Amino acid sequence: MAKPIIAINLSPRNYAGLGNRVAASLSGNLNFLTPAVTVLNLQAATTAVVTALAKWSPLGSHGSKADLLDLR
Repeated sequence: MAKPIIAINLSPRNYAGLGNRVAASLSGNLNFLTPAVTVLNLQAATTAVVTALAKWSPLGSHGSKADLLDLR
């Protein structure tokens, strides 16, 4: 049986929006009382991605190699 392939087609700039939407959807949702990733951890990871993007990719220039590695 073939494994299903799911393509979301998001650019890295859209990861923060996705993380925020998922966190908002999980908050107070009775179907997900104990999600595998807590909402606080998801929000912290989303904030880390936003911070890494802000360091590495301001318009017109890119940050250091360390900033790129942090983003990856």
